[in-house]
Amino acid sequence: MNGERSVRSDDELMALTGVIRALTRVPGALAYVNPSGETLLLPANLDETVAFAGQHGRLPLEVWTNVRMMKLTGLADGWMLMDTVGLGQLDLPDHEAVFHEGDFDPNEVARFLRNVSLYVTGAGDVIQEGHTLDGKGGMNWRAQRFEDGVSGPPRPTVRLFPTRGSAIPGQLRSPMAQG
Repeated sequence: MNGERSVRSDDELMALTGVIRALTRVPGALAYVNPSGETLLLPANLDETVAFAGQHGRLPLEVWTNVRMMKLTGLADGWMLMDTVGLGQLDLPDHEAVFHEGDFDPNEVARFLRNVSLYVTGAGDVIQEGHTLDGKGGMNWRAQRFEDGVSGPPRPTVRLFPTRGSAIPGQLRSPMAQG
């Protein structure tokens, strides 16, 4: 991935989303599923999400991507990971935030990851090794790039670590086999 966002993939996903919205209006259509982004939306939710994004002048990332949360039991007990999945559809790496359970409100971390996703869809693949990003309450998160994420699917990720708080286990700072 270079530092440039693929406008073509944005346009293609928007065109495809238009077709999908039309298909969800066919009698008997139950839902929209995007396996690459692990999303599932009812037709009404799909329309609302696209309309909301359009009103705010941004891409409807919630249609194409998801945020997941998992405990890293056995790998780094007491640690959590939240990640995005599906940004590869926009030629961008996904993001992972690792944090000690109890140090952060998971809802705030999810919002932070959504904001990072929105940022890179406008700026491109610009978050490099060692860069810091501002989070809620003045918390900075430092970036480290990996060829694969902690969990599947295999994809490039930018792992984000809080710059304050609990000491980060070394195994979280190195590439890992997917579990």
